[in-house]
Amino acid sequence: MVKTDHRQYTGDLSLEEQAGIISRAEGRVGYNADYLSRTVDRLNQLGLEYPSMEKWNSMVSDFLGQEVARRSKDIHPNQRPLPF
Repeated sequence: MVKTDHRQYTGDLSLEEQAGIISRAEGRVGYNADYLSRTVDRLNQLGLEYPSMEKWNSMVSDFLGQEVARRSKDIHPNQRPLPF
């Protein structure tokens, strides 16, 4: 469910705009790009395919280039395992 009246609701963003936001975002439990990558990996392990998430993951990786490779070796101090 999406609350379109929420102050953080941005409306329709292109995949490129979404990838840019994901590539820069960081929360209490880690980097959004890392969470996305780990989610896609786990879904693939479970035999589930989500083309839109795979596209985001690819775009975020392209957006960040080598930064993703460097950061993936770092563990955010509050990073937790995926809940599934």
